[in-house]
Amino acid sequence: MLSIPKGKYPLWHSFGLQIESDLHLSPAALYHLQGPNGSGKSSFISQILIPKLRETDALLLHFEQDTHLQLQALRAWAAIFSKSNRITNEAEMVDFLLQDLHHTYLMQPKPIWIVADELYHLQRLSQLPLPAGLIYCAHHQELQGSRPIHFEPISSTQSRVYA
Repeated sequence: MLSIPKGKYPLWHSFGLQIESDLHLSPAALYHLQGPNGSGKSSFISQILIPKLRETDALLLHFEQDTHLQLQALRAWAAIFSKSNRITNEAEMVDFLLQDLHHTYLMQPKPIWIVADELYHLQRLSQLPLPAGLIYCAHHQELQGSRPIHFEPISSTQSRVYA
Protein backbone atom coordinates (compact mmCIF):
# COMPACT_ATOMS: atom_id res chain seq x y z
CA MET A 1 0.00 0.00 0.00
CA LEU A 2 1.26 3.45 -0.89
CA SER A 3 -0.09 6.38 1.10
CA ILE A 4 0.06 10.04 0.17
CA PRO A 5 -1.09 12.24 3.06
CA LYS A 6 -3.71 14.93 2.61
CA GLY A 7 -2.44 18.47 2.57
CA LYS A 8 -1.15 21.29 0.41
CA TYR A 9 1.64 20.44 -2.00
CA PRO A 10 3.43 23.33 -3.71
CA LEU A 11 4.67 21.94 -7.02
CA TRP A 12 5.92 24.89 -9.01
CA HIS A 13 6.59 28.53 -8.23
CA SER A 14 2.99 29.48 -8.89
CA PHE A 15 1.05 26.20 -8.75
CA GLY A 16 0.10 23.67 -6.09
CA LEU A 17 -2.25 20.83 -5.25
CA GLN A 18 -4.62 20.49 -2.32
CA ILE A 19 -5.06 16.77 -1.62
CA GLU A 20 -8.39 16.62 0.21
CA SER A 21 -7.92 13.30 2.04
CA ASP A 22 -5.19 10.70 2.38
CA LEU A 23 -4.71 8.74 -0.85
CA HIS A 24 -4.17 5.02 -0.30
CA LEU A 25 -3.03 3.25 -3.44
CA SER A 26 -2.93 -0.53 -3.64
CA PRO A 27 -0.37 -2.31 -5.84
CA ALA A 28 -3.17 -4.57 -7.04
CA ALA A 29 -5.50 -1.87 -8.42
CA LEU A 30 -6.01 0.48 -11.37
CA TYR A 31 -6.18 4.24 -10.81
CA HIS A 32 -7.22 6.80 -13.42
CA LEU A 33 -6.06 10.37 -12.84
CA GLN A 34 -8.84 12.52 -14.29
CA GLY A 35 -9.10 16.24 -14.91
CA PRO A 36 -8.66 18.93 -17.53
CA ASN A 37 -5.32 19.88 -19.03
CA GLY A 38 -3.36 22.04 -16.62
CA SER A 39 -5.03 20.65 -13.50
CA GLY A 40 -1.80 19.11 -12.16
CA LYS A 41 -2.00 15.44 -13.13
CA SER A 42 1.43 15.25 -14.76
CA SER A 43 2.95 17.43 -12.03
CA PHE A 44 1.45 15.11 -9.40
CA ILE A 45 3.05 12.16 -11.17
CA SER A 46 6.50 13.71 -11.49
CA GLN A 47 6.69 15.71 -8.25
CA ILE A 48 4.77 13.56 -5.75
CA LEU A 49 3.96 10.07 -7.01
CA ILE A 50 7.24 8.96 -8.62
CA PRO A 51 9.42 10.19 -5.70
CA LYS A 52 7.11 8.34 -3.25
CA LEU A 53 7.26 5.15 -5.31
CA ARG A 54 11.06 5.34 -5.49
CA GLU A 55 11.14 5.25 -1.67
CA THR A 56 9.52 1.80 -1.71
CA ASP A 57 11.07 -1.59 -2.40
CA ALA A 58 9.07 -2.09 -5.57
CA LEU A 59 9.66 -2.44 -9.28
CA LEU A 60 8.68 0.76 -11.10
CA LEU A 61 7.94 1.26 -14.78
CA HIS A 62 7.18 4.87 -15.69
CA PHE A 63 5.95 5.96 -19.11
CA GLU A 64 6.36 9.71 -19.28
CA GLN A 65 4.02 12.03 -21.12
CA ASP A 66 6.52 12.55 -23.94
CA THR A 67 7.05 8.88 -24.74
CA HIS A 68 8.75 9.72 -28.02
CA LEU A 69 11.79 10.78 -25.97
CA GLN A 70 11.79 7.45 -24.12
CA LEU A 71 11.38 5.68 -27.45
CA GLN A 72 14.48 7.37 -28.87
CA ALA A 73 16.53 6.52 -25.78
CA LEU A 74 15.42 2.88 -25.82
CA ARG A 75 16.07 2.57 -29.55
CA ALA A 76 19.63 3.78 -28.98
CA TRP A 77 20.12 1.40 -26.04
CA ALA A 78 18.77 -1.57 -28.01
CA ALA A 79 20.99 -0.74 -31.00
CA ILE A 80 24.06 -1.01 -28.75
CA PHE A 81 23.17 -3.68 -26.19
CA SER A 82 20.41 -5.77 -27.75
CA LYS A 83 20.93 -5.77 -31.51
CA SER A 84 18.33 -8.50 -32.03
CA ASN A 85 15.62 -6.20 -30.65
CA ARG A 86 14.64 -3.65 -33.26
CA ILE A 87 12.42 -1.10 -31.57
CA THR A 88 10.81 1.17 -34.12
CA ASN A 89 7.61 2.47 -32.53
CA GLU A 90 5.85 3.07 -29.22
CA ALA A 91 4.01 -0.28 -29.26
CA GLU A 92 7.29 -2.18 -29.60
CA MET A 93 8.80 -0.05 -26.83
CA VAL A 94 5.91 -0.87 -24.49
CA ASP A 95 6.13 -4.58 -25.31
CA PHE A 96 9.91 -4.63 -24.80
CA LEU A 97 9.68 -2.87 -21.43
CA LEU A 98 6.85 -5.11 -20.26
CA GLN A 99 8.84 -8.22 -21.23
CA ASP A 100 11.83 -6.84 -19.34
CA LEU A 101 9.64 -6.11 -16.32
CA HIS A 102 8.24 -9.65 -16.45
CA HIS A 103 11.76 -11.11 -16.58
CA THR A 104 12.91 -8.89 -13.68
CA TYR A 105 9.88 -9.87 -11.62
CA LEU A 106 10.56 -13.58 -12.14
CA MET A 107 14.14 -13.06 -10.96
CA GLN A 108 13.18 -10.73 -8.08
CA PRO A 109 9.50 -10.89 -7.08
CA LYS A 110 8.52 -7.51 -5.62
CA PRO A 111 5.46 -5.29 -5.78
CA ILE A 112 5.10 -3.70 -9.21
CA TRP A 113 3.92 -0.19 -10.01
CA ILE A 114 3.34 1.04 -13.55
CA VAL A 115 2.72 4.73 -14.08
CA ALA A 116 1.62 5.96 -17.51
CA ASP A 117 1.05 9.59 -18.45
CA GLU A 118 -0.95 9.85 -21.70
CA LEU A 119 0.34 6.58 -23.16
CA TYR A 120 -1.38 5.66 -26.41
CA HIS A 121 -0.91 1.90 -25.91
CA LEU A 122 -2.47 1.83 -22.46
CA GLN A 123 -4.47 -1.35 -23.12
CA ARG A 124 -1.22 -3.35 -23.36
CA LEU A 125 -0.45 -2.47 -19.72
CA SER A 126 -3.74 -3.82 -18.43
CA GLN A 127 -3.02 -7.20 -20.03
CA LEU A 128 0.20 -7.79 -18.08
CA PRO A 129 0.12 -11.27 -16.50
CA LEU A 130 1.72 -9.98 -13.29
CA PRO A 131 0.34 -8.46 -10.10
CA ALA A 132 0.85 -4.77 -10.76
CA GLY A 133 -0.65 -1.50 -9.64
CA LEU A 134 -1.35 0.76 -12.60
CA ILE A 135 -1.75 4.52 -12.22
CA TYR A 136 -2.53 6.29 -15.45
CA CYS A 137 -3.57 9.61 -16.87
CA ALA A 138 -5.49 9.48 -20.15
CA HIS A 139 -8.05 11.82 -21.65
CA HIS A 140 -9.34 9.47 -24.33
CA GLN A 141 -8.98 6.03 -22.74
CA GLU A 142 -10.43 4.40 -19.68
CA LEU A 143 -9.59 0.93 -18.46
CA GLN A 144 -12.44 -1.08 -17.02
CA GLY A 145 -12.34 -1.30 -13.23
CA SER A 146 -10.27 1.87 -12.77
CA ARG A 147 -10.71 3.91 -9.62
CA PRO A 148 -10.85 7.63 -10.42
CA ILE A 149 -8.69 10.24 -8.73
CA HIS A 150 -10.03 13.67 -9.66
CA PHE A 151 -8.01 16.83 -10.29
CA GLU A 152 -10.19 19.93 -10.21
CA PRO A 153 -8.84 23.45 -10.76
CA ILE A 154 -10.05 25.81 -8.02
CA SER A 155 -7.98 28.80 -9.17
CA SER A 156 -5.25 29.56 -11.68
CA THR A 157 -2.66 28.57 -9.06
CA GLN A 158 -4.24 25.56 -7.36
CA SER A 159 -6.18 22.37 -7.98
CA ARG A 160 -7.85 20.08 -5.51
CA VAL A 161 -7.34 16.32 -5.64
CA TYR A 162 -9.89 13.83 -4.38
CA ALA A 163 -10.79 10.18 -4.88
